[in-house]
Amino acid sequence: MATSYRKGVGTTATVIADLSTTTGGPSVLIHNNSGATVYLGGSDVSTSNSFALATGTALAVTIDGSETIYGITSTTTQTVQVFRTNVSQTAYHG
Repeated sequence: MATSYRKGVGTTATVIADLSTTTGGPSVLIHNNSGATVYLGGSDVSTSNSFALATGTALAVTIDGSETIYGITSTTTQTVQVFRTNVSQTAYHG
């Protein structure tokens, strides 16, 4: 079953997707349609040790039971869109 939601990400590490506390399956698409870069990583995410998701771009990943994706910004709270499904990811071309 597919699920989508929006997640506010601020200047402290925020859970964007995991299998225990957020809804949806292990296939995750995170789209940054906010006005600033959102940085993705683990619980120690920072603007210097992370994957930079620029405005207008998306990242497709599959997580397992022990993985959690966190986000942080260097500015005010930004909102990302998240799409979750149990179907395996295919390449995203956006």
